[in-house]
Amino acid sequence: MMGPVRVVGPDCTLTIEGTLYSVPAALAHQTVTVRLLSTTFEVLDKAGRVAFGRPYVAPKDKGKLQLDPRHYDAIPRGGENGSKGRARRVEEAFVERWPTLCELVAGIQRRMKSLAHVHFSALVRLADRWGPVAFLAAATRAQAHRSYSAHAVKRLLEREHPAPEPDPIAPLGAAARAALLLDDVDPGSLDAYGHLDDDDAAGSSAVVEKV
Repeated sequence: MMGPVRVVGPDCTLTIEGTLYSVPAALAHQTVTVRLLSTTFEVLDKAGRVAFGRPYVAPKDKGKLQLDPRHYDAIPRGGENGSKGRARRVEEAFVERWPTLCELVAGIQRRMKSLAHVHFSALVRLADRWGPVAFLAAATRAQAHRSYSAHAVKRLLEREHPAPEPDPIAPLGAAARAALLLDDVDPGSLDAYGHLDDDDAAGSSAVVEKV
């Protein structure tokens, strides 16, 4: 059946039936229509053309981010003196501020590569929003469970502490459109946060799925 019109996130993701899927980067920020079929779904662009389609995930993977790295291939990469230089400075500043989170930093750098600075920027915003004590506790727990992503830290903070103020949405550049590459967590570490996936999936479904 034809689903409602909705907007693709700046990170090129869309929630379908409680599960977050990446879609081609060209669809970021665009209004699309989702066609829900019996075993698959299709994402239609503004012109009504099928821009992306795939089967639903298996029940065991419901609520877990479904990421296809190929969807981000079209995003340009900056030169050493441009975005790469800025990214390195962001990472260095984070390590200096939070020296006990070296393992988390290394894990993000290893998994996210050129998008690591997006995570560190997001982590800094989380620390500013929730305060250093709550942030460090959540980040340390994520680190202990080898859940190397800013999103995992945010979910822990949201679960354990009342959210202070709504986080303002800042304009994102091309590299940041891949921000939910943030959630590139291996299945083992994600199992440790199964209860968070349930909460996150329900929240995402309520906000995005029903728009």
